[in-house]
Amino acid sequence: MAFVDYPLPNDLAQSISSSHPSATPSCAPPLAQLPEEIIEYITECMRYPIYPRFEATEAFLTEGRTGCEIYWGFSPLSSNAPRFSDVRFSLSSFSKVCKFIRSAVERLLYRDIHLDIVSWTRHVVGTSDTQKHPMWPAACLRLLLRTLEERPDLRRFVRSVALRWSLWPQSTSKIEKQLEFLRLCPGLQSLSFSVIPEAVLQFLEPLSLQITSFAAVSLAADVPHIIRVFPNLTNLHLHVHGRPSSLSIPDHKISGLSIALIDPRGSLLQLAFAVARGVKAFHLAGDRKAFPLPTPSMQASVQHMRLKTINPFTSIKINDTVYFPLAVMTTLHHLHVMRPELLHIYAFRRLPPSLRSITFSDYGLDSTKSAADSKSCFVQSVVDCINANSQSVKLAGIKTYGAIPDDQWELGDLTPVRSLCLEGRVPFIQIGAYADIEPELMIFFK
Repeated sequence: MAFVDYPLPNDLAQSISSSHPSATPSCAPPLAQLPEEIIEYITECMRYPIYPRFEATEAFLTEGRTGCEIYWGFSPLSSNAPRFSDVRFSLSSFSKVCKFIRSAVERLLYRDIHLDIVSWTRHVVGTSDTQKHPMWPAACLRLLLRTLEERPDLRRFVRSVALRWSLWPQSTSKIEKQLEFLRLCPGLQSLSFSVIPEAVLQFLEPLSLQITSFAAVSLAADVPHIIRVFPNLTNLHLHVHGRPSSLSIPDHKISGLSIALIDPRGSLLQLAFAVARGVKAFHLAGDRKAFPLPTPSMQASVQHMRLKTINPFTSIKINDTVYFPLAVMTTLHHLHVMRPELLHIYAFRRLPPSLRSITFSDYGLDSTKSAADSKSCFVQSVVDCINANSQSVKLAGIKTYGAIPDDQWELGDLTPVRSLCLEGRVPFIQIGAYADIEPELMIFFK
């Protein structure tokens, strides 16, 4: 990465000099003479190059984007650790441009760390030693420990750590080195494990980590232990499998909960609902057709809910009484349904009065039709559903997001939506595509 030494305009040079009279020597390159805030902003753009800023507010109808994403609170590191490992090389090069900007760049360079315990090393031929693999971008634990020992000032910058853990048993000495690294991160807030074995939880408990976000693949039986080990969690993201040994969940401070069920049998759903006690944002994924009746605690707390391959627009009969699970969620503001089925014409008949928006993504999955035709059929089912329930549904507007406007292969034929909004005199807005964002159709209510 090279920077050309262009002369600064006199007024800009005087402005920088007056605002930062002793920031850098006069011999420093122009880049280093920029205010530190600008250097940090440049670094931030390099660190998170594709993440737009989301606003989960009612103003989303006219600008920005809603959905539950901002409420999960997870560092992008949780699901994009390898991507950051690539970006890390650019940040490292940027920090070496000149010594005057290194301190500003290092604050972000060490904020998020991805450690691959499985494949970040390769064996040195003829020895039992390992070294950093030149073609694998994840951080090397041995070199990282050395750096943090020699530069204690860097430790306080570490905020998020993602560990790709091995399922194979590891020696106590290797586990101790990994724990030693965590001990050297006093400001750690977010921790992510590819897999979290019970044995590792036992090692982590004495550390008393004060993290607020945790993500991992876990056995159902270990979920209560995870909550005990990290009592300050406000955000928890788990991919759960196996059978729970207990549905007794310790008291917690979790407000954002995301649970994917590998085998969504009844006991796992009960576990998910037991953990969801008092949460405000709830994400549930699992191959199950109907959404079960929420617990009383969930009914009175969940404000943002995202469901994947689960149909919330159903009824349940319990002891000769018919319940509508969605209708009893009296605090629900935003609902996001991923991979939905075609809507029944009366799907919107029993929506909670508090609901302000419904988002559909990854819709139109009929394999017997083309993508455009399948998505168009789903869009038409949404319009038919709104028209059939016009007495109870007060439409405030419709928006598409994450695709080129009017792209039928991504969104379907939007002609019925445009006509509906024109007839109801409500806004219809289309926002373009963003990287890694699934196309979405969003319905807003008054």
